[in-house]
Amino acid sequence: MKHVGFSLFLFLLLHTSSIAQSHKIDSLKSLIQTADHDTTRINTLNTLAQEYRRTQLDTAILLSTRALELCGQLPFSIKRGPGQVPFRTHATALSNRYLGIFNQRKSNFPLALSHYLEALKIREELEEKKEIAFHLDQIGIVYFNQGNFPKSLNYFLKALKIGEELGNQHLISKYLGHIGVIHKKQADYPKALEYYFRALKISEEIGTKRTTAANLGNIGIVYKNLKEYSKALEYHFKELKIYEELGEKGGIASNCNNIGAIFERQGDCSKALEYYFKGLEICEEIGAKRSMIIQLGNIGTCFTQLLKYDEAERYLLQALELSDRIGLINQTMSMEESLSQLYRETGQYQKAYEHYKGYSIIKDSLFNEDKSKEVGRLEAGFEYDKKLALEQAEHSKQSAVAASERERQKVVLYAISGGLLLLVVFFILLINRFRLKQKANLLLKAKNNMIEKQRTNILDSISYAKRIQQSILIPESDVQIHLPNSFIYYEPKDIVSGDFYWFSQQDGKSIIAIVDCTGHGVPGAFLSMIGNTLMNEIINEKQIIEPAAILGKLHSSILNSFQHGEENGQSHDGMDMALCVIDQKSKVIRFSGAMNPLYVVRNGGLETIKANLQSIGGRSIRAGKEVEPQFMGHEIPIEKDMTIYMFSDGYKDQFGGEKRNKFSGHRFKQLLSDNSKLKMNQQKAALSKAMEDWKGSHKQIDDMLVMGVKF
Repeated sequence: MKHVGFSLFLFLLLHTSSIAQSHKIDSLKSLIQTADHDTTRINTLNTLAQEYRRTQLDTAILLSTRALELCGQLPFSIKRGPGQVPFRTHATALSNRYLGIFNQRKSNFPLALSHYLEALKIREELEEKKEIAFHLDQIGIVYFNQGNFPKSLNYFLKALKIGEELGNQHLISKYLGHIGVIHKKQADYPKALEYYFRALKISEEIGTKRTTAANLGNIGIVYKNLKEYSKALEYHFKELKIYEELGEKGGIASNCNNIGAIFERQGDCSKALEYYFKGLEICEEIGAKRSMIIQLGNIGTCFTQLLKYDEAERYLLQALELSDRIGLINQTMSMEESLSQLYRETGQYQKAYEHYKGYSIIKDSLFNEDKSKEVGRLEAGFEYDKKLALEQAEHSKQSAVAASERERQKVVLYAISGGLLLLVVFFILLINRFRLKQKANLLLKAKNNMIEKQRTNILDSISYAKRIQQSILIPESDVQIHLPNSFIYYEPKDIVSGDFYWFSQQDGKSIIAIVDCTGHGVPGAFLSMIGNTLMNEIINEKQIIEPAAILGKLHSSILNSFQHGEENGQSHDGMDMALCVIDQKSKVIRFSGAMNPLYVVRNGGLETIKANLQSIGGRSIRAGKEVEPQFMGHEIPIEKDMTIYMFSDGYKDQFGGEKRNKFSGHRFKQLLSDNSKLKMNQQKAALSKAMEDWKGSHKQIDDMLVMGVKF
């Protein structure tokens, strides 16, 4: 059974790709299936992962994850090498190394760091210096990408020390370059150039092209920052030539970004966009998320300079969402600042303020970290001065005692007398304070009783509101009469909810909507009642059943409902939603969304059907004028065993886990995809269990609503 299970894993993992595989990859697959020992499988899985690392990074991660799982099943008695190191120890370190590299390329920095630290621990126990240097350097890179420059520099210096001990010129050149990056990031350009030129000289002498290219690029960036643009382009074009010779796509993408930045600095945005788009295309191809954020942000700022505000907004929002999702704090701060500038230029001052506030919060947090270090230094100096002052006071006291014993006795007598007097005064004040506290406690008790009574009345009212709200929601069992393979996962944050779902059957077509109103609790519940009423009017009474038309009509109705009660006719109330019209007879789904997309799982993959970046009831101002939104409509053919998912943002935004992170859209997609083959009631139970495990003792922050339908 062990071999049957393993073969099934391999079949599901490797036979989903439609790309023709090389003879080497086919041979490795065959070897995994026919291997008679787990040691062979582990080696082959990691070798195959290396083959997939440039084209199918997710597959590479799955392969090395499987290798790591098999390592845990091996006995320590199996040895390898002259030193007779247990194979399990060596293979565990190697699998963690690969998983660190693959997750770093995916910009999953916390997971990459975890695997690198695990591998480093093993290599230090085995005293393998070259491997120790490698992992120290990679950990430094992870901390650099997270904006933690002191920790990053510390690990780079440790790696450089080992490289010098080994006399390995390649490693020395590489680590000198990384240290130069830290100085460049801190705007110490002379120091950065010193390290870069040292690194370049060594890499050219020993003929390591990749390291030479990296050093050339770093020198070009410094010259760009020094506004010596001709020198900067000279070094970057040298770098690009090497990467093209090597076929190094990641290097080409990064180089395109750097060249584009120079043209942008020179005011040639059209030429800059040519290189930015070339770099973005490569980043999307290889899944380099961090580089994608930089390219998207640069494209957005170029479009802003060209006064193409719609394109600028689209690319900057994509960059912000991606950087926020993977936790790149420096890029998030940069995107917030760029969006604030864009909205100021287009007269959308509320949005400009919100994004400037996001930028300021991140900037202040980074500043406060530096300020804390300075406070620590001041505190250390202060403690030293205080200790010195105490020693001097003690010395003076001893001198005074030796000079006049009688004076000392007088001081003691005065001190005792004063102390007794203070004790009497303190005792009188204590009695008076006790009496006042008794009186205050009686008043506080009366107020608490009144507050408790008011609280009970409010809770009773809200509970009654809950019954009203639940009465407008069609029971899940009624929905399942028309859509038998479906589930609704519904977890309000408070007694009443700002999320609601809506269902109707018109002319043999099932119309379903998942709606996320502004806020939660009582305010969100009131808005949900209005939304439900308007949808009944639009669909059931006016017989409008085209999704895009429904959203357009609902948008106008929401604006009309609130314009009389808002200053200057502007409302900040609205709703995000996903709406589907399912035509079982024609075998087609029509979808339209406002902020909330539709996920479709079919043929083993998950697709995202995008929604408009416009909330229902939200106002869109472009060039100082309000623009009526045009909601997009999509048609999706219904296929056998296809599953669709509609949802609000509460599930993926919930904080939890050991590091109190968001559940995240990536993790949510993976959860849906992993469970898509289960029965619908089992999928609902899996969603509930996953959230309970994730949330733990953390408080729920928003309403949660997920609906799934299988065909």
